[in-house]
Amino acid sequence: MIFRHVGALFSILLLAAPAAYGQVNHGDFLGAGVDFLQVTETTQSSGDLAVLWDAPTLASGTALSFAPPAYVSSCAAGSSDTTSSLLTMDVSSQGGAAIETIAFGENGDATLTKFPPFGDPTTNTNASLLGTATVTETTSGPIAPVVIPFTGAFVPADTFALPANFGASTWAGSLTIDVAAVVPLATRVTLAVDNTLSSNCGAGGTIGEIQKKGVTGPTITLGPAPCAAGSASSTGLEPCDPCDAGFFASNAGSQVCVPCPVGRFADSAGSESCAPCDPGTFTPVAGSAACTLCPAGRFQDQTGGAECLDCPEDTFADTTGSAFCQVCPTGETAPTGSAMCTASAVPLNHFQCYDVARQQFDRFSLSLDDDFGTNTVEVRRPKLLCAPVNKNDEDPSAPGDAEHLVGYEIRRDGRRFERFTEEVVQDQFGVLVLDLQRPERLLVPSAKSLTDPATPLTAPPVVDHYKCYRVRGDRRRVAGVTVEDQFGTGVTDVKKPLRLCLPVDKEGEGIVDPAARLMCYQLKPGPRVNQEVFIDNQFGAGSLEVRRARELCVPVVTPEPDLTPTATATPTVSPTATPTATVTPTPTATATPDCLGDGDCDDGVFCNGAETCQGGVCQAGTPPTTDDGVGCTDDSCDEANDVVVNAANNANCVFCDSEICHPTNDCQVSFGVGCVGVPIEPCVARLACIEAEDRCEEVLELDGTACIPPGGGSSTCLGGVCQPSTGPCVDVCDADCRSDAVNLCGCDPCVLGGCVGAFLLCAQDVCITGTEDVCPF
Repeated sequence: MIFRHVGALFSILLLAAPAAYGQVNHGDFLGAGVDFLQVTETTQSSGDLAVLWDAPTLASGTALSFAPPAYVSSCAAGSSDTTSSLLTMDVSSQGGAAIETIAFGENGDATLTKFPPFGDPTTNTNASLLGTATVTETTSGPIAPVVIPFTGAFVPADTFALPANFGASTWAGSLTIDVAAVVPLATRVTLAVDNTLSSNCGAGGTIGEIQKKGVTGPTITLGPAPCAAGSASSTGLEPCDPCDAGFFASNAGSQVCVPCPVGRFADSAGSESCAPCDPGTFTPVAGSAACTLCPAGRFQDQTGGAECLDCPEDTFADTTGSAFCQVCPTGETAPTGSAMCTASAVPLNHFQCYDVARQQFDRFSLSLDDDFGTNTVEVRRPKLLCAPVNKNDEDPSAPGDAEHLVGYEIRRDGRRFERFTEEVVQDQFGVLVLDLQRPERLLVPSAKSLTDPATPLTAPPVVDHYKCYRVRGDRRRVAGVTVEDQFGTGVTDVKKPLRLCLPVDKEGEGIVDPAARLMCYQLKPGPRVNQEVFIDNQFGAGSLEVRRARELCVPVVTPEPDLTPTATATPTVSPTATPTATVTPTPTATATPDCLGDGDCDDGVFCNGAETCQGGVCQAGTPPTTDDGVGCTDDSCDEANDVVVNAANNANCVFCDSEICHPTNDCQVSFGVGCVGVPIEPCVARLACIEAEDRCEEVLELDGTACIPPGGGSSTCLGGVCQPSTGPCVDVCDADCRSDAVNLCGCDPCVLGGCVGAFLLCAQDVCITGTEDVCPF
């Protein structure tokens, strides 16, 4: 029986199972490139239980070969004899190579062995192969089974020509299954092959005996193996290249290597995967062959970090590759992203500055380095004592702070200072746009005592040294500012900006807080202090005579000043009239001098002093001294008229003391000024001085005081109205020193039974002073 419906092979075999069958398990055969597993043969013939094939052998690394046993098929005249077997096996490639084709070779011979050979030409043999190849895996792994049916029939080259010869007839054929055309890159196939042999005896013949065929196969044709994991090619098949460091291929058959994602790395070629970066490291880009250590001040506490994070405020990481940040020690702080902590910056105080009396002082020079560069200055003498102040009750503890500032007059050595214009400064009073003129003060941290020699400040310092620059530009007046320091409490007016003070590195000692700045304003002069104060600082210990409050220095908030000098129109320095003259040094051995005489250096500005030529180099002049030592004068340099102006200003003297500003003797008492002694309508009111507001105010007179009514005569103030006298005027006191009830002049009271002092007489209704009263004892 020949099975012709291939698609229903398995169901037919099961439904039409023979009553008896034979089964042989040939076993597993491992070739050089293909594994043939569970090779099993089951005989399907009910009449003959013998199998068609002997155990196969490996014909090559990818082929099995089956040889027929000594078996003879017989048939009677006009009948046939059919023998069939079902061959099953599991075929898989090694190393992931693709199974492209499966081929079977059919060969055999039919020899008529029964004698005498009666029969006719219809006596013959034939064979067939049919079945399925089921693909279950590809290079990417298991798949849903794909069934590929196949069939083939093989007929001898001729029939038996009887009785011409006993003869032999041979045949050969092949069957190829194109697996790759149906499932590319297949790696595992299950074969079910039904092999059938039939012998047919002619009707006129007798019993024939025919030896059966043989089969070679299956033979597997393999394509290129897929690229192994960690390598790739444009087709995904061999030949392949290993992935470069920083790239990977996780699956076999990859056509491209993939870059490691950010946060991961592959440090060698041929990687199948990428490793995550350890804590403290990161990779910011894809395709990294190594991780980078987090820089100091940053950290990464997770694996697979794509970036490092800034250490939070008040924490630090002082080494590279940190997985965490440490907390700053007590008393130290750090901004975000810091590699180290620093001592906590103490909020800068407000300072009220007092002028001090002139005293003998030995001048000296020192080096100062600030935002404008490094230069040498001459320290000339102390000018100010600045005390920490509680302004408008913002810091009640400020007056008790130990660190004061002593302001010294300084003069800058070398060429003149390049001016800066339109610098924006902001403080608690608002925003100012100022021009920086020149450096003129050095504020030095100092200890102070009101009674005994001052105890030196402890190191390190809390407050910086400050270099103060004279400013011009915006003006501001703020009235009614309450200030409290160790010299007392008062209300003052802020009048105008005087100096911008920047922290300065003195003699390489460093700066505590580079961002801290002071804006100093002129004040309405306060009351005289006239107190000796003991000080101690880096310039030595001594004492100062404090006079009046003159300035208020407040911290600058933001922004920082723009430290770009403004170009000024400086006359061209040239020894001749040739316009091409230049002061730029040339490569020659002789340097061109800056100047030949003082006239070459004169910049035409009076207030910065007369420039001179010394040794061919222009030297800055000494600005004229504007301070005349008089506290109430407004001191300035008049550039338009080339003079120093010291203008007396009564406003700089305390109002209620009835003072005026004398141009040489400072504030002097002047009767008739202020509220003292100013006449006013009788009895109605008098003037009182309101010091805080610089004004006078009318207040009612007290009842019982004498006053002169509009018509003249004697009167007494009662309820703000002059009450005239009534009745006769008695000019003497009674004996018992009691005044007459109607006498508005009255007598002096009795003391210990006697009259004291002079009594009053009444003359034409006007009280006049009489003689001393003598009372009886």
